Amino acid sequence: MLSSFACHHLMPLSLLRLRLFLTLLLLPALALYGFITFLMDGPAALLISVMGLKVVPPFDKPWLSESLADFWSRRWNNTTSLTLRALVYDPIVERSLFKQQQQPGKAGRTPLWLRLAGMAATFAVSGVMHEVILFYVSHAGQYHAGYWYTFFQLQAPLVLAEGLLQKWLAASKLRAPRPLGIACTTAVLLTLAKFFWYPPIDTLTDIAPAVVAAINRNVAGALGWLQQLGSGVGLDALLVDLAGLVGPVQLCERVRGLRAASLRLCDKVGVVVRRQHVVVARTIWSL
Repeated sequence: MLSSFACHHLMPLSLLRLRLFLTLLLLPALALYGFITFLMDGPAALLISVMGLKVVPPFDKPWLSESLADFWSRRWNNTTSLTLRALVYDPIVERSLFKQQQQPGKAGRTPLWLRLAGMAATFAVSGVMHEVILFYVSHAGQYHAGYWYTFFQLQAPLVLAEGLLQKWLAASKLRAPRPLGIACTTAVLLTLAKFFWYPPIDTLTDIAPAVVAAINRNVAGALGWLQQLGSGVGLDALLVDLAGLVGPVQLCERVRGLRAASLRLCDKVGVVVRRQHVVVARTIWSL
């Protein structure tokens, strides 16, 4: 009787907490994805349509990543990934940074330690690059060093652990379901982002809203200038439609407002949940 009563009252509260927690993690991730894809996929689409160039898509459905290796190698920011692979990973793995030593019988084999070194160096360089970007976009006294570098440095051991787990599963003739891999990958990335990505730009500072506001002003100013320029050649209607492109940028501000509202809701729900726990505990104790 006690167990059924506790499950009936406590499980909905736990599910509510889980949903609110996932909402607070997913909203910033969706805003970041919308913001970056607007900046990168837009020029890529222009090159494809105007110049007929075939370019690698910067993003390839990152929400379907089955593993961290899948996410970083072919789904997230492929432009930077391919650049780092050519400049950092490949020279280390191919030993082009070192003196070549011919060893008979080992042609074509790459030692595991060399691949691990290449992967660790790639994430380290990426972390340094992002730290430099963060330093330059930060206002005086707002730079919080180490967060983004730590975020990328943690990826290497996690990818290694993931690979070892996959080998163990393969040796045991087991295979994790694809939805489970997607869920675990998403959970790991969102959790790391919560503690290491968002604090220096959102939680501890106001960099994120300031950047979005500046981009909105620049885009609106550019569209206004284009409307004046095109008014004499009958392009007004086209430029009015083009103004709709500002929507994805403004989406970041809307998502940020929704996230703030969710946080306020969490505070209120937290009070209600604590009260409900007290009521349930007292009821169980009285029984």
